[in-house]
Amino acid sequence: DEGLFDLLHADGGVEQLNQMTAAQLKAYIFGERKKKTAKEVVSKKRGSTSADFLDWFQQYGQTRAAKSTRSHFDYIWRLLYNYMKERGMQSLSFQDITYTFLVDMKAWIRNSGRGEATRYKCESYIRAAYREGMRRGMVRRELDPFFDYKIERMPLKDIETVGPDTLRRLAAMKCNNSETTRTRDMLLASFYLCGANFQDMYYMPAAKDGQVEFVRSKVSRISQRTVQIRIEPELAAIIERYKDPTGERLFSFGTKFEIMQHNFRRGCDKIEAALGERVNFAKIRRTWATVAGKLECPDEVIDMSLGHVPMTVRGR
Repeated sequence: DEGLFDLLHADGGVEQLNQMTAAQLKAYIFGERKKKTAKEVVSKKRGSTSADFLDWFQQYGQTRAAKSTRSHFDYIWRLLYNYMKERGMQSLSFQDITYTFLVDMKAWIRNSGRGEATRYKCESYIRAAYREGMRRGMVRRELDPFFDYKIERMPLKDIETVGPDTLRRLAAMKCNNSETTRTRDMLLASFYLCGANFQDMYYMPAAKDGQVEFVRSKVSRISQRTVQIRIEPELAAIIERYKDPTGERLFSFGTKFEIMQHNFRRGCDKIEAALGERVNFAKIRRTWATVAGKLECPDEVIDMSLGHVPMTVRGR
């Protein structure tokens, strides 16, 4: 399998393989083969042109900074391909992305049983790729369907957060191994750091004068706007436990970002089994925003802390 071959020869690939279960390995191989096959089928049916939206969507997705975002773009690419296949479409140009197309695709996603999170992500990613293509002159501005088509926000019932009781149980949880302990501590640290995601925490610089000051990874290419967070005693205890011996970063993880991310996913699974509730960095992030909102923290402060640009996300 080509995907497996690439992984074996990638930097850190052997370590990643060693930590995969048989089921995960099978899912990886099948997912890579399915993705490559879909791309091959489309490329045989039509030529690649600069006005081809499906090709551009793939190229744009691969420019995203976070590996998880690139994976999400791959998933939405396959979703677009399946939609085209069911609708009998041989190609998908920028001109095909119309108001009618977007309405029909939204109905198709909902009728296929996929959740609102998938629908929202699909529409948002299509809009991002479309407008970047528009800025590059691939399509005329007057054809932009997103001036009329408004993407529905995620329903509140579909936005998951962690309750106060679960946070307390997480803080008091007794862990039986170092992996689970570190996962629990980093989840709590994420909350104490105003909803920081793991990528921010991994590269976060060391504290100075009792506070952490850094630029959110999501906004770093657009703005150097800094976020300052005061270190309270609960956070200070976690920092001391995982202090970077070089003094350059806030935490020492001892391994590469991708491997640590994989370890945290496994740790979250163990914490879920212990608490009886799903807990991960995304839920902790939303939980902090929810708590801050209930404490009447200004919306612009919440948005800035979460690293959103422009500052409109809190309005949901």
